[in-house]
Amino acid sequence: MPRGEDHQPLPQGTETVLLVDDEDSVRSVLAGALSQEGYRVLEAGNGKEALGLIQRCGESIDLLLTDVTMPEMDGEDLADRAKASRPNLKVLFMSGYPNPHLGQALLQKPFTLPVLIRRVRHILDT
Repeated sequence: MPRGEDHQPLPQGTETVLLVDDEDSVRSVLAGALSQEGYRVLEAGNGKEALGLIQRCGESIDLLLTDVTMPEMDGEDLADRAKASRPNLKVLFMSGYPNPHLGQALLQKPFTLPVLIRRVRHILDT
């Protein structure tokens, strides 16, 4: 039986991930999965809250993991604003809708938790 990607050991991390999603249950599951693999996870329910965390935490945030579709401020606007003050911040978008211009920076929903963990590691390593 061939070994699928989901059966390989998951890569660990120690970096800080700012997870932004307006759905509490989604944010909770994703934060738990990332924390289990060693990442420090900061959570925000919207773009304004995320920008506040970025200002307070400064350079200690390594990755912005954000949903694209959120009320008030979408993920792309959030990323643009975040990168204006933190140009080295890496970004990974999540969306249930195709968005070709985001390329490798887009994680298409639905996805499995192992796929999320591997993509986060890949983005941080590139």
